[in-house]
Amino acid sequence: MPALRRGGADRPEIAADVERIATAWLLAERHGIPLADLLGRAHEDIRWRVRFAATVRSQLAGPRATAAVLTTLPVLGIGLGQLIGADPIGVLRAGPLGQVLLVVGVALLAAGSAWSERILASAVPR
Repeated sequence: MPALRRGGADRPEIAADVERIATAWLLAERHGIPLADLLGRAHEDIRWRVRFAATVRSQLAGPRATAAVLTTLPVLGIGLGQLIGADPIGVLRAGPLGQVLLVVGVALLAAGSAWSERILASAVPR
């Protein structure tokens, strides 16, 4: 059983499942519960969790795509401004105000992207 736990510790993505199996084994040894029954229940639980996580990940495809589009919109806006002759790059490069706007804009873009990713990552069960 310690070898099983050590093996699970090497791979954090399956550590909880390996720990569940090790606990079932320990219960079977201590209390004489049939190991096959405990492992069968653990197997059902693990399969359900994997299917549920896959379902949640697939349902989050739309919000992930929306976050990606919203992240690229400022860059596309600058490109469109350049195409129509408004010269937003020149404004961002000329003078301290433009540089401050550029830094603030990039910081807000990075913060929004990180925030969106954190929200989406927290929705997926482990």
